[in-house]
Amino acid sequence: MRTIILDGYNVIYKIPELTSKLNESLEAARIALAMLLSTWKKKYLYSRVYIVFDGKDNVTREYPQTKKVCGIDCCFTGGGEEADERIITLIRDYGDSSEITVISDDNKVRNNCKAFGVKAESPSFLQEPGMKSKNSKKEPIKIISTKKDREITAYYANYLKQKGRL
Repeated sequence: MRTIILDGYNVIYKIPELTSKLNESLEAARIALAMLLSTWKKKYLYSRVYIVFDGKDNVTREYPQTKKVCGIDCCFTGGGEEADERIITLIRDYGDSSEITVISDDNKVRNNCKAFGVKAESPSFLQEPGMKSKNSKKEPIKIISTKKDREITAYYANYLKQKGRL
């Protein structure tokens, strides 16, 4: 089952069309993200889209931990848990990692994706080519050798094993 997991606020703050919705409210930005993903899910044939938001005590009281918005599963963490931790738990527990794509620019999330063999994409992955802001900065591509890449991955996997997370 093709699944996409998003770091909700990370994505909202990286896509200008969603960031502008913050002028209305945080709720408006979350709904705009869910609407974008509802269309995106159908177009690109994903079975499940799961958005994880950092929850605060006042937010989690207003919302159940998971709710559907525009047909998209939205999860609000609570009890001191951050969205990053929930995403890492999901990718660790999910199973067939080849079917998962995680959308986040957070280094911790991306490193865990790599350690678990999960595809990680930047929030710009969600934007149609014509939607990308002309003002958005292009990040320089950092290329490392295959050997160095394997060393980093092995080191991080070993670290996760020592922490009991792999």
